[in-house]
This record gives sequence, structure tokens and C-alpha cells, in this order.
Amino acid sequence: MIFDFYNAQVGNKTITITKESIDKEITLGNKNTVDQNKTLALALFLKINKDSKSINYSEGIIKSGKKLMTIYHNIGEDEKLIEYSYRIEKLAKEINDYESVSMAIIQRGTNLSTLGFFDENYKELQNAKYYTEKITDNNKRH
Repeated sequence: MIFDFYNAQVGNKTITITKESIDKEITLGNKNTVDQNKTLALALFLKINKDSKSINYSEGIIKSGKKLMTIYHNIGEDEKLIEYSYRIEKLAKEINDYESVSMAIIQRGTNLSTLGFFDENYKELQNAKYYTEKITDNNKRH
């Protein structure tokens, strides 16, 4: 990673963004916002995604992107879900995170099926199977 932290000026305060602060925000966001307030959850995870990008924190980008896909699914934003699934897939491939690659493809395929694109869904599921077979942790693979 090029940066491990980023200083942001907010009013009179300087806020340092670190991997640890992002992970903490993700954990708190998962516990407190996703099911309660979709608008708040969307804003929070967009911020976390942006902050993760500012310090080139791939895991933060992927984790927040996964949550954004779920939120977009829940609010019916199909195009945004598909957009984030491609982003996650690309980045996760770069760091050999096959679990996230497979999950992004499966979620995209499921969404395509919901939209009536069954042939595309089938192709996506075949693609996901390829990456699922690369997952070495059998507990995550099955």
C-alpha cells in the first residue's frame, strides 16, 4: 500500500484515516445501521469506501463494497449493485481474495436472474464456480 493513513481536515479538527479506523467503522456500521436505516447505512458505507480508496486499503474497499451491494439490493438499485459487483470482483482478483470474487459474481448473477436475464445468470454462476474452487479454506468453500 502506498499510504497507511490519510489526514483529512474537518472544521478545526484533523482526522487521521487508518486501516484500523476503517475496520472499526465497518464493524460499528454492520452492528448499528444496515437493518435500521438504509439511507444512513448507504451514506456510511459510501464514506468508508471513499476513505478506504484514499489510503489504498483494498480490504476496506472490498468490505464496504460488499455492504453497498447488499444495501443497493435492498433499495432496488440494480445498476449500482451490478456496478459494485464488478469493482469488487476486479479488486479481489488482484489480491487473490477468491471468496469475495465468488460472492460478487454470485450476487450479480442472482440480481440478473431477478431481472429476468437467466442465461447471463447461468454464465455468472459458472464463473463463480471457477473462483469458488480456488478457495482453500474448506469451511468457506462449502
